[in-house]
Amino acid sequence: MLSEVIEFNNRYGLLDGCGSVIVGLSGGADSVALFHVLRELRSRYGFSIIAVHVHHGIRGEEADRDLDFCRNLCRRYGVELREFFYDIPKLAKELSLSPEEAGRKVRYDSFRSVASEYENSRIAVAHHGNDRAETVIFNMTRGTGMKGLRGIVPMRDNIIRPLLCVTKADILGYLDEIHQDYCLDSTNESNDYSRNRIRNVILPELAKINSNAVSNICSMADKMMELNDFVENYIDDMYDKCAVEDERGILLKRPDNACPYIVKGMIIKAISNLKGTLKDITDNHITEICEMFDKRNGRRIDIKYGITVEKEEKGIFFLKDSDITYNEYEVEVPSKLILPDGNFMEFKKILWNKGQKISNEVCTKFFDYDRIKDRLLVRNRRKDDYLVVNSAGNRKKLNRYFIDCKIPEHIRDSIFLLADGDHIMWVPGGRISEEYKITEDTKNVLCVECGGSEWKE
Repeated sequence: MLSEVIEFNNRYGLLDGCGSVIVGLSGGADSVALFHVLRELRSRYGFSIIAVHVHHGIRGEEADRDLDFCRNLCRRYGVELREFFYDIPKLAKELSLSPEEAGRKVRYDSFRSVASEYENSRIAVAHHGNDRAETVIFNMTRGTGMKGLRGIVPMRDNIIRPLLCVTKADILGYLDEIHQDYCLDSTNESNDYSRNRIRNVILPELAKINSNAVSNICSMADKMMELNDFVENYIDDMYDKCAVEDERGILLKRPDNACPYIVKGMIIKAISNLKGTLKDITDNHITEICEMFDKRNGRRIDIKYGITVEKEEKGIFFLKDSDITYNEYEVEVPSKLILPDGNFMEFKKILWNKGQKISNEVCTKFFDYDRIKDRLLVRNRRKDDYLVVNSAGNRKKLNRYFIDCKIPEHIRDSIFLLADGDHIMWVPGGRISEEYKITEDTKNVLCVECGGSEWKE
């Protein structure tokens, strides 16, 4: 078995450059075998070993027996043992986790705590081939994709699994060969948990069909791991080409000639980048978002964790949660106003001469100064805002104007407007209200120059 483990570790570089290995030691067969394998390998790779035992505060005398066993084992071979004690039932209740989830959390928290004390450290856990096959089957029953079909991987961050290449039978044979005893966990015999049923019932039944079932499942998982790495690298490349991230969220443009699987992978990456988790995000959510590329502009859907996705002309936009801040500034003329978004608006009053040329620049507009009835404001939108759109005085709601101009909903609250009370004089980069246009009777003109606006009519 040792030669297989050495070849496996060399293939994946699990111990390359490693100064210390933090080994999880429960006292069970798997962790005891890992303990001895690492002892055999430490002179070859030049690392030190620190064992960590986590007492979960359950299983009573059996758990105390496991702790004593680990103490004696480490004492016999001169390996430092760190001990951690938790009340898992209490902690699970406080964190709203199952006992299994709480136990896993504290184990890895303990491992990481010790690992942080050493440079170039790795955390070694005792998962083996049967565990990997079990995980593949478990993922299949829950519903999974290529990533889930990898099962447990040899290395993730600084966590390594040196025994993933061998089976449970190999481990028991190795322990028998070196005359090493170990502890039995009575809870592993119960079929009350899904994983235990897979371990104790399904895998033995599969072995009756093919004695190499576990090895064959692991071989498939290796292929899925290689394929998944290739596909994820491709998705990353496509995402970098098609995604634009800013303070508002992420715009994802539709990639040319990409299959739905790749597009869905890009959507998953966008959600992960935005929220840092994919927990409770289902394939149905991803499919619904993917289909938005073919929907009309303005369509919005809300999914988990306050994520809002909106279809716009350039693609689909993943909107960040944000507190909308309403801004309002009363303008004096002349003046120059620097806005919170870094843009500016400059105001001048000039005496108008008939025949004088009116600017055609998108971000410079002239208004009849004497038609301003209320306070001259630069502000964000309000509920009753409107523009006058023709000489007959017909009004259009500002929101309708935004829709007609295909201005994405997620930026409408952040656009700065020039207003006379509820009457919008100008949407910078867009149209001005008909009521303030220059006429033959105009005597005084307000000249406004806006810098940095993205929106054009």
